[in-house]
Amino acid sequence: QQRRNVALERRAEVGRDLTGVSYGAPRYMMLDFIVAPIFAEQGELVDIRPRFNSEGQRIASDYILRQGQRTFPGHIRDWRVVLIEPNIGLGLWDRVALREEIREERRAALASQAIDWQQIGLQARIVLSDLSRAGEEYLLALKEAGIEHN
Repeated sequence: QQRRNVALERRAEVGRDLTGVSYGAPRYMMLDFIVAPIFAEQGELVDIRPRFNSEGQRIASDYILRQGQRTFPGHIRDWRVVLIEPNIGLGLWDRVALREEIREERRAALASQAIDWQQIGLQARIVLSDLSRAGEEYLLALKEAGIEHN
């Protein structure tokens, strides 16, 4: 369903990575980039209007461009990825771990229990585990495709 809706909105099929995971469902998003449409027509994007089917479900978006006083529908011909920051945000994880530690200290104090150190760094372990699993799947897919890697 999600893959089909994205394909309808973009008017293009959503691809898959080498492991078969749809690009429409990213594994992890740190928002270090912006995806910007490139329109077939010249004009400034001034509005995005939702389009609905007869059951009231959103099925697409109409991109409204402006040239001077004239507005008209625009058609996306390509996408441009704008890199904001060349990292995956690892510098933020110490802040997350500090918040987890403070919350766990408070929980333990209220419950008159010892601190459960497994709760500290939990979110970082989830992300790193998923990234590691994705890397292993990618390397396996490369091998199955007969592509050499180092």
